[in-house]
Amino acid sequence: MPSIDAYLSVRSAANPVYSAGTQRWYFLMNWTDTFQIYGVSGPGLWPDMLTDFPERVSGIYAAPKGSGLVFTRDAGANEHHQLYWMHLDTGQA
Repeated sequence: MPSIDAYLSVRSAANPVYSAGTQRWYFLMNWTDTFQIYGVSGPGLWPDMLTDFPERVSGIYAAPKGSGLVFTRDAGANEHHQLYWMHLDTGQA
């Protein structure tokens, strides 16, 4: 009989945004058990993981000119979300 664990660990993606500057899609996905930012350049390509925080990323927004992403996250599940900037050319947050 299969274990119930396989049914409890469902992966999902959310909050897709498109950056015209980089011509990439960015989204949140919980492959690592917490939502992190991933980016992909086109259909059929494997996404790149751009963040690896111990806490989840809760929102993502593309800058209008494509130079970066604004994302939100909290610490320790305290629900006090802060805004962060990620430079898309360097990947630095």
